Amino acid sequence: MVVLSRLFTAYQDLNLFKWVKVARTAPKLSHLLFADDIFIFCRVTSEDLLTIKAILDIFSDLPGQGINFSRSGVHFSRIVSSLDKANLCSVLGIKKMSKDAIYLGTNLFHGRSKVKELGSVVQRIQNKLSSWKSKFLSFAGRSVLIKSILASTPAYLMNCFEFPLKICQSIDSICLNFWLGNYGAQKKPVFIA
Repeated sequence: MVVLSRLFTAYQDLNLFKWVKVARTAPKLSHLLFADDIFIFCRVTSEDLLTIKAILDIFSDLPGQGINFSRSGVHFSRIVSSLDKANLCSVLGIKKMSKDAIYLGTNLFHGRSKVKELGSVVQRIQNKLSSWKSKFLSFAGRSVLIKSILASTPAYLMNCFEFPLKICQSIDSICLNFWLGNYGAQKKPVFIA
């Protein structure tokens, strides 16, 4: 991946590939690397498309390297015309991504409501709890399950997004009810000393 990143930088240094801004306040960039994945940002011009194709071809010719075009996707800004979209997809041989594309367990594209988008985390926690029987576990056993399984479920997404207070309260409530033995059963009274 370092070689691929250096190829993009070399082409940029030769003014064969341009940096872009993904937002007004964002820095200029051309690509982002994460593990063995790459996000490429470009303008929809024939020069940039041919440069990307050349870089990917050079990278694919390296021993042991390849690009899985069947698992690759393209996303366009709203101002790109449908003709340009079709042209880019045909030049690169990559299909257009759907609006509900998932990357690393979360939606790649989010709407304005974080509560709606991150509600899937609460649903995942509830799905995990549905198979657990709290009445057969001690408080210590429930505590271990909460800390090792339930608390780790939203951990990655919490590094990426600021969770709304409503989602955090829902997760806390679910964990507390399970710990008290109230999950999936009739509610028991809670005594506060």
